[in-house]
Amino acid sequence: MAAGCSGLAPPPSLDSPSAKNLERIGDAYLRATVQLNRPPASEKELRPFLKEQGKPDQLLVSPVDKEKYVIVWGVELRMMKETGTAIPVVAYEKKGDGGKRHVLRGRTDVYTLSEGELRQSVIPPGHSFPF
Repeated sequence: MAAGCSGLAPPPSLDSPSAKNLERIGDAYLRATVQLNRPPASEKELRPFLKEQGKPDQLLVSPVDKEKYVIVWGVELRMMKETGTAIPVVAYEKKGDGGKRHVLRGRTDVYTLSEGELRQSVIPPGHSFPF
């Protein structure tokens, strides 16, 4: 873990297909937020922005666990001031592999987290993890 108070090391340079999908989801989520003047509330609102990144049906499914990513709706990403572990989760793999999941925090930071680490992550009120 990196020194400092953030609690998380800087995001690793993940070059996996799942990390790339999550980065594209994060980009689409932010663009949707800007255009809608609020965070997207559903996949239907996000899809037009995903189309600019590729095929939404492929981008929304993890190549690791073959499940749709869990997207946390209503996360405000504009002018985000949070750092480290305070950066909210935007999307994550439903099951992952080997006890680890790819997790998108904020706009572009993709981490590989254990279930325990994910449970300790910041999520908006009203969302609960499916495990």
